[in-house]
Amino acid sequence: MRGIYFFVFLLISLTASYALDSVVVKLDPNYVETYGEPVYFKICVENIPPRGSLGVPDLYTDANIVDGGCGGVDITVNYSPEYLKPLEFNWSEEFKDIKLKEYRFENGIFHLSILFSNSPKEGNIYLGTLAFIPIKEGETTLNISGVVSSEHGIKYSGKNRYYIDY
Repeated sequence: MRGIYFFVFLLISLTASYALDSVVVKLDPNYVETYGEPVYFKICVENIPPRGSLGVPDLYTDANIVDGGCGGVDITVNYSPEYLKPLEFNWSEEFKDIKLKEYRFENGIFHLSILFSNSPKEGNIYLGTLAFIPIKEGETTLNISGVVSSEHGIKYSGKNRYYIDY
């Protein structure tokens, strides 16, 4: 019986920066080769600036409100249903008990949202593991996009003076 050869290449399209580092949403690993076995990807957000490290957001007049951290994440992963069948998504242990979260698979799109309302995150976080079953021989690409928001709800992008796109 001939084995199934399956390759997955990933393009990461959500990258923003603050100061000298970058807020990055990524799938790990960024390349997978499989022979029909399920493939697993960790969804991570890295280099989240510390809470209070970015100054007063433009939308606020209270000098005591300083921004930073991560208040929430909305992520979309596009995949080809011709090549991949969703198997599951498992939240990491750290986020299993958070109530304001959801994920869903729909027509070649995986969507994940989570809100850290009472405990904004800093540094690097691992949200969970996304799994697919290869269903056809060939090559395909996963595309990831979305929004990472600061503690006060301002997205890490070029829309204000603290965050610079590149």
